[in-house]
Amino acid sequence: MRLLSLLGLLLTLCVTSLSLVSCRGGGDPDVPIVISGITPVGIVGTPGDSIQFSANVTGVTGSPVYAWNFGGGATPNTSSSETPTVVLGSVDTYSASLTVSDGVNLTALPFSFEVVDVPVVQSVTPTGSAGLPLGVVQFTAEILGSPTSFEWRFDDGAVPSISTDEEPEVLLQDAGTYAGELVATNANGDSEEFPFSYTVDAPVAPSWTFVKVGMERADGPRGLCAKVVDGHLVLAYNMTLNDSGVFRNAIRYTRATVEMPTTELEFQSHTVMLESDSEHPRLSGWQGLAFSDEDLPYLLFGTTPSEPGLSKLARAADSTPSATSDWTVTEVEYDGGTTNDGQILHVLDSSLLAIIKSSSGLYIFESSDLAPEDQADWTYHLAAHAEGLPLTLPFMQLSTEGRLQIIASRPVGHAFSPIIFCQSTTDHPTADNDWSRFAVDIRDAGWDQDNYLALFDEKPVVYAPGSPGTSWAALLYFTAETHPSNLEDFTAVQISPEGTRVSALGLETASGRLAALYRDMDREVLGIFRQTGTDPGVSTNWSNIEVTPPVQSVTSPATLLTIAGRLAIVFVDPRDNRLTLAIADGEF
Repeated sequence: MRLLSLLGLLLTLCVTSLSLVSCRGGGDPDVPIVISGITPVGIVGTPGDSIQFSANVTGVTGSPVYAWNFGGGATPNTSSSETPTVVLGSVDTYSASLTVSDGVNLTALPFSFEVVDVPVVQSVTPTGSAGLPLGVVQFTAEILGSPTSFEWRFDDGAVPSISTDEEPEVLLQDAGTYAGELVATNANGDSEEFPFSYTVDAPVAPSWTFVKVGMERADGPRGLCAKVVDGHLVLAYNMTLNDSGVFRNAIRYTRATVEMPTTELEFQSHTVMLESDSEHPRLSGWQGLAFSDEDLPYLLFGTTPSEPGLSKLARAADSTPSATSDWTVTEVEYDGGTTNDGQILHVLDSSLLAIIKSSSGLYIFESSDLAPEDQADWTYHLAAHAEGLPLTLPFMQLSTEGRLQIIASRPVGHAFSPIIFCQSTTDHPTADNDWSRFAVDIRDAGWDQDNYLALFDEKPVVYAPGSPGTSWAALLYFTAETHPSNLEDFTAVQISPEGTRVSALGLETASGRLAALYRDMDREVLGIFRQTGTDPGVSTNWSNIEVTPPVQSVTSPATLLTIAGRLAIVFVDPRDNRLTLAIADGEF
């Protein structure tokens, strides 16, 4: 009987033991718990900082139980949370531990952390490559502790070279690697210096994507205007249309339907005006297209040779015209010469400003409003006399103070050909005496190519082709004056390599840098001189980019612009006589 009772007790103990194992189970004795890392460790902050600890735990097959102990260095000092948040204690180095169990297995990992009384800079961004010259970059830092002031030092690689902002924005300078330093200081005056380095990259030659602009071909020299409006490329140009067997000149208007076109189908075109027996419209300039603040388009074009002294103004009532009927065409008439082969148009706040080049010189027109109907709505005067000699196509811009600046060159006999700089002395010139005129340069041989004008650092820059005395080099004329007054205010800089003969095709300012479009006169290919350093007045701060694959025998019309920060060229491809858009990859 006693033997049976003993056997029953043993059986009960076995069942109870198995039940206990089953109840507390979930953990697998064959799968150990591994704690492979705790963050943060080392220096974690300053007294009073709020810090969250975490651990990388694997091998838990049941319900894990966490037991943190911070060795007296934090409040709370212990925690059962998986990722506890604590407040750091006084300055010291503390020995801590984390224990993790799942009912079967248990693993403990000791670690240490340090509380310091100075800010600690962990990292600075960016380091390594920061960007291209003249790029704007913001520097940031990961800092432990509670800094209250900052001092960044960027050496010579950025402007400003010293900043006290917490996250400063700087303008990158010339290409190179620079040593920087950040000093972070707390309210007690405790600080730490953190050295870092960064690199300003040298620009690399871009690759190019070519897109045909619609199905048409442009026709005639100087007959191409290009603008980017609301992110979309807009073109106006001459072309010849077959009108029932009669070839007639037409002014065409084309707008890209997307911001970055990749196919000829992403353009919409229509005729603004078609030649008739009595009217011969012809766009003859790069600046005959302008837009109002509401993106309403305006076009100024001539009627050479049928009606000298008469130009046409076309304006649309919608920002996206799609047919001839969307345009209203009025006349701009004047008594001045036998030709009108160069038109410039600019939209002011409440009026239109037009410049027309005729055989008599440069005429300045201003309308009484934005919708002139006839000649009574215009006033005009002669700003520059031709003096019996032809002027090249003018180029115009507004200074930062709203004064007009115009350039053109005029061959004088066969001895020299000055670049004429005309500048208004008021923002609304009305007479000849409202203008100052002087030569930017006097060349040593007759030369009648076109010149270009741009603003850089709020000052005018003139881009001109060379002359035989300069081996047909590309020249930029810089001035330190917002409104220069004589030839001595300009300094010429050669931006083309020695021996390269070029003709100038356009000048563009984008992202704080200059780019000059040219055609190689010997190889007949397109290229761009691009500013690579911060000072464009230094010839070594320029690089030469050829459009590849090369398009040979390109002549006017061609124009340079930027689309979404990328360099772009619109030109007539001589291989098929079609307008073509070349877009460089990457930002300018």
